[in-house]
Amino acid sequence: MKKYIKIKIAVTTAVYTTPFAVFANSLDPDRFFKSNVINFLNGFAVWFSSIVLALSVVFILYAAFLFVVSVGNEERIAKAKSTIVTALIGIVVALLAFNANTILLSFLS
Repeated sequence: MKKYIKIKIAVTTAVYTTPFAVFANSLDPDRFFKSNVINFLNGFAVWFSSIVLALSVVFILYAAFLFVVSVGNEERIAKAKSTIVTALIGIVVALLAFNANTILLSFLS
């Protein structure tokens, strides 16, 4: 029982502290007030990718918890694997969104 409590505390701490690490350098309040379309799209991409990245990390932790708790149940293991794949796709989308500015500038110039 003590081991379960320690795992629960570790997962809870990771879930609550991860968004702070993700958002630490991502958001600049001046970006949303500029009139330039590229800066607006870049700010939206950074905001969007930060949210997706944070949610992906939370879902990976959730899938890891499902995998540990599955105790050999094939349905739970399949659900955990599916959640991990979906979260990894979310991380790829977030990383592509961070580079949206470069992609847009290459198409517009």
